[in-house]
Amino acid sequence: MIDLERKRKEEETLTYALETHNLTKNLSGRDIVSDVNIRVKKGEIYGFLGPNGAGKTSIMKMITNLWKPTSGYITVMGKPLNDNSYDILKRMGSMIEYPTFYDGLTGEENLKLHCAFKGSKSNNGFTDRILFAIPQMQDKPYWAEDDMDTAYYNEWDRIISKLIRMEMSKDESNHAVPIILEYEPEARNRIMEWQHRWADMSNAEESDRKRSIYSKFETYIHRFCLAIQLGKWLCDEAPKDRIDIDTVDKVVKLVEYFKDTALQVLSMIQSELAPRQQELLDLLPEQFTRAEGLKIAEQLELSASTYDRFLKALSKNGYLGHKHGNYKKRDDKMTK
Repeated sequence: MIDLERKRKEEETLTYALETHNLTKNLSGRDIVSDVNIRVKKGEIYGFLGPNGAGKTSIMKMITNLWKPTSGYITVMGKPLNDNSYDILKRMGSMIEYPTFYDGLTGEENLKLHCAFKGSKSNNGFTDRILFAIPQMQDKPYWAEDDMDTAYYNEWDRIISKLIRMEMSKDESNHAVPIILEYEPEARNRIMEWQHRWADMSNAEESDRKRSIYSKFETYIHRFCLAIQLGKWLCDEAPKDRIDIDTVDKVVKLVEYFKDTALQVLSMIQSELAPRQQELLDLLPEQFTRAEGLKIAEQLELSASTYDRFLKALSKNGYLGHKHGNYKKRDDKMTK
């Protein structure tokens, strides 16, 4: 009984390394974190367990002061966390959903290395969380010796200044109040048509890995629409109070691009052919020279450097045999 009383008194006077008090975060009228109370003693190792969307990352962002809680508060080493907590924040180290890449490795080598860390090539979620930009034209031009026209600097200064000065409503706690942008009727119809086609494509896909990639874009497409509409407003091309049909049309093309690049990355990881590689391979004759194949690649609007990279990848993955500048399709691969 004495030991229990001593423990209770010790806990009352203990300064915890971290405490959250009824921590809540609300986005668009929905609590993504609700009344979370955490106590972490000095020297303890504390871990979050939960499925995607449970709020683990959101809590970490509030603890590191990247997000402001809608209600509740946080104390670190007994001190409240606020905008002026520089002494507290400079003692923190954090890495929240940020992939590390190695400059000395190629993109493909980095992908395979991360998959090796995860222990699985097909179920690590790598291609689900990242958008990949893979330029078709990778030839490096020489830097121009002339200075850039000052008009470009002035235009960018105007755009950035407009973004910084953009008016923002705040609530009684001085937190930004989210603004809901509605789709114009025509734009809404277009994005619904896209979703129906996308759902049909996803449902018809046999590969769970590809279906997982497709699923992420149903969330991303709305984010893209917001970003493009705001960008058009910054450039004085459209209002920012609604999403128009032009924005949706642009975003649909953007989603198709990112889908193709995600599948290309997946093919690197799983040694499968990306759609563009498969299209080129289907058009190539059974035997051909580099020059003969280049003519076909040019019909697909592929540059010579892109074509050479495809040949290298197809040869590496065993789809083509190569000897003295002559290529031949591998029958065992073509029948798979």
